[in-house]
Amino acid sequence: MNNTETPEQTFLLRLRSTVLRLFAGERFSSMESPAYRMLWLNTLLFALARSAEQLVLSLYVIQRLEMGAAGAGAVVFAVGIPVLVVTIPAGVLADRVDKRTLLFVSQVGSILAMALGALLFYLDALNFVAIMIIAVFLGTTVALGFPARNALIPAVVKPERLPNGIALMSIGQNFSQIGGPMLGGLAITLFDYGGMFIAMGAMLAVGLLSIFPIKIPKEAQGINPQLARINAAEEELNTAIKNGNITQEEADTQKEQIDSRRKMITEQGGQGGQKAPMRKQMFGDLKEGLRFVRGHREIFTLILLLVGTGIFMIGPFSALLQVIAIDKHDQPVIMATLLYTIMGVAMVAGSFWIAGNPEFKNKGGWFLATLMSAGIILNLMGQLPAFWMILPVMFIGGIAGAFFTNINQILIQKNTPPEMMGRVMGVHALGMMGVGPFGALLAGFFGELVGVSTAMTISGIILFVMAGTALITQPKLRRMS
Repeated sequence: MNNTETPEQTFLLRLRSTVLRLFAGERFSSMESPAYRMLWLNTLLFALARSAEQLVLSLYVIQRLEMGAAGAGAVVFAVGIPVLVVTIPAGVLADRVDKRTLLFVSQVGSILAMALGALLFYLDALNFVAIMIIAVFLGTTVALGFPARNALIPAVVKPERLPNGIALMSIGQNFSQIGGPMLGGLAITLFDYGGMFIAMGAMLAVGLLSIFPIKIPKEAQGINPQLARINAAEEELNTAIKNGNITQEEADTQKEQIDSRRKMITEQGGQGGQKAPMRKQMFGDLKEGLRFVRGHREIFTLILLLVGTGIFMIGPFSALLQVIAIDKHDQPVIMATLLYTIMGVAMVAGSFWIAGNPEFKNKGGWFLATLMSAGIILNLMGQLPAFWMILPVMFIGGIAGAFFTNINQILIQKNTPPEMMGRVMGVHALGMMGVGPFGALLAGFFGELVGVSTAMTISGIILFVMAGTALITQPKLRRMS
């Protein structure tokens, strides 16, 4: 029978087999949780709107206000600077209050920011100061919800499915890099900037409805803060024992004290003794979160690498890529958004592979290797002489981006106890997004000083050396899985 098949039939059979293999296995296992499905939908809509908003604000400054790379860098700085201030306190809150409440407040704030943008545009009052105010407002809403959003993933999926849940969530966020710029560019083309603000506000309103059905299992709901502090102390003690920084006698004594305190709090329902003021309790929670990160060498290294990534990759990428497309290569707005679309497609593909192969070995090594490749890609983006040459580089960069963003979060969350998740995700967000604004501001002004191509090249070299140094000097991180 195979001998009678036409070439077209053979091609269709092979295509069908490939698609079946692609969607087989555990790639969508986390979607079995209704709460996870609603969280994924909310994240997708929120990320679509956010991706379009930041890009469009930068394009408005470049195109309408004619402020070039420095103006675009200032906008990215304004969007991201609240992350530096808000994310860690938001992470502490995520461990103390209902995480869904933080998502709701975050989304409502973004809707109000879009309404303000549309109003000022139609009043012909959307100047640079107004753009910066909207950017800060948007950044604050993102920073408020980010730790809670990430901390909810381990609460609504089974532990063995956490890598799959993170990868699928990343697919939704990556898809926003495809749809967000496309939607933003299309809305600007059809309805101008005012119509874009209205469209993004409507999308956020739809996403708001998906928060209500999210149900957190009772066993995953917030742990008693006093017990959380004891668990953190126990984790710190175990780290000290593992590293040989404490004698066995001292360890036994501290274990007895921890067990005694845990028993007392459990028997008294966590209400024994006089309660400290809320501000003091939250400050104590914050110190414990930072102490945990600092005491776990691999997590601390991952956070430091995120800081470097924010300065030397996310910052230049956010501030300079559209300038390279519009100013250097004389492309229209829609072609500038195409770069983000191509990268988003590649990140979806990479994340999809990770979702279906969550147990691949040496994740830490893959993280460092793909981070090194990002340095090379930044260099190419700045130096390639023709616009069409950048397109395949963006695709390769998207694949690399899928690996280092997913693997970083997987390694951190798999090595963080549940009661510390919100605080650690706050620190993670600070490393991932909090320093990016400084990188964007630096890249924007440096691009004006020496040229965008040179600025991209220097950033790429620094990123390559940073990741390569970690690859050589951190053997435990290389082997982390």
